Amino acid sequence: MTGILDDVHSESLQTLLSSVRTLTSPPGCINIPAQDDSRFSHGSFHPPAMLSLSRGDVLEIQGPSSSGKTHLLYHMVMICITPPAYMSVGLGGLGLAATVFDTDSSFSVLRVRQLLHTRFSSLSPMASLDEISTLVDESLLRLHVFRPTSSLQLASSIVHLASYHNAHIPKEEIGLLAVDSISTFYWSDRFTTEQSHIVAPHGGQKREPAPNTPLQHVLTAIRKFRISHSPIVVMTNWGLNAVTRTPMSSDAPHFRQHLHPFPALSRIPDHSLAITDNSSPLPLTHHITLPSVSIPPFPCEISISEAQEQEEQHRGKAAENGGILAFVQTCGSSENCRFTFRIGSDNVSMQDPQPTS
Repeated sequence: MTGILDDVHSESLQTLLSSVRTLTSPPGCINIPAQDDSRFSHGSFHPPAMLSLSRGDVLEIQGPSSSGKTHLLYHMVMICITPPAYMSVGLGGLGLAATVFDTDSSFSVLRVRQLLHTRFSSLSPMASLDEISTLVDESLLRLHVFRPTSSLQLASSIVHLASYHNAHIPKEEIGLLAVDSISTFYWSDRFTTEQSHIVAPHGGQKREPAPNTPLQHVLTAIRKFRISHSPIVVMTNWGLNAVTRTPMSSDAPHFRQHLHPFPALSRIPDHSLAITDNSSPLPLTHHITLPSVSIPPFPCEISISEAQEQEEQHRGKAAENGGILAFVQTCGSSENCRFTFRIGSDNVSMQDPQPTS
């Protein structure tokens, strides 16, 4: 694994994501900063390089359980709903609405509130506690969370999102549409699809075409909203089966796609929002892979005292100081890049990549 990681091109998150291409078809461009919370301290904020996720871009974040997918989404949501500035202090936000479809009840608004409070508290002593609370409340008003219980409910909710937008937030622009996770209904959808296949009778008649799968309805709904409102689309996805790589491989570790049909990265950039191919209802412009957690579990035969000793001497420090390595692939590019981010008790911070050894 060490050889594989060392072969992947390494650069800072700011440098990496500022080099991603810009979508020119829809008006404007949404840039998500590669924000480091330390830049906020004592009002010494300097605008960082931008993550050039443009209007209409579609990002897949794939990884196993507890790999950091939802926390990376928290970071993007916060940038979207945070105002651009407070008084004379730049906050690096977009001040746009974010819609999150929380399919497995893992997206915590309370956690977002905590992360926002920490982010704005770093403005101290320029902002009082009341001002910080007001900033947090105003930002959270731009966050809209829906919790569908099936793929068809998810598709229907996205279909009616434009009506919700017009009725409830007509003055707000939706900058982010996120589904966390797109895999939640995988097993139930698979059962439904298998049951819906119509087998031809023995009389030799042709088999009738199978109906669209629930996932196809979801992707079609996202495609239509992408065309009409051009938000950034983020979908978190399970990493079920890791692809085995040879020691000489330079490819970043990734997982086999278990969802069908699902968009895949193309070597040819597609900047268009037009519907060009019904067999691929949604283009994928970026893919981020979060590998498995590197800290091994305690062995079954270990004693409590030995476990406590290991936790104090090694495991606790590794978990506290270790960043999560994320591998990025971009449509139209054969080069893989990476960045690291760290999940703390009250913050999510982006960091330069750590050396692998």
